[in-house]
Amino acid sequence: MTTPHHPDALLTDCWTELMQPLGFSARSLWLMLEPDGTPGPLMEIPGLPSSPLGAADVLIPLLSQLADDIGDLGVAFLLTRPGDGLPDSDDLGWGVQLRVASQAAGLRCAGVHLAHDTAVQPLPHRSLRAA
Repeated sequence: MTTPHHPDALLTDCWTELMQPLGFSARSLWLMLEPDGTPGPLMEIPGLPSSPLGAADVLIPLLSQLADDIGDLGVAFLLTRPGDGLPDSDDLGWGVQLRVASQAAGLRCAGVHLAHDTAVQPLPHRSLRAA
């Protein structure tokens, strides 16, 4: 009997493979488009600030344009940053802003992950609920 994989685990494996070798010099945002539920094209937004304040306001037009161009779209997000350890308050804040922006743009958020110099991990869903 095989154990089914949790969608976060499959996406974690995918991001881990794509980001090898791990090690980042600056904060970036990666978007994986999933028009039909399978991993698709990647887009990188380099040079993100540490603070996520106001990020949703900037991301909503971009994500809305993607939704208009591609149609029924799912998107998975990966934040990359230097360092290691557990997600910090900025990482969690970015997660919230990404969820808010994808919802406002009418996109299905397939997940938000964090990659740093030693690991790739999903950001906890409970920390991503928009207020």
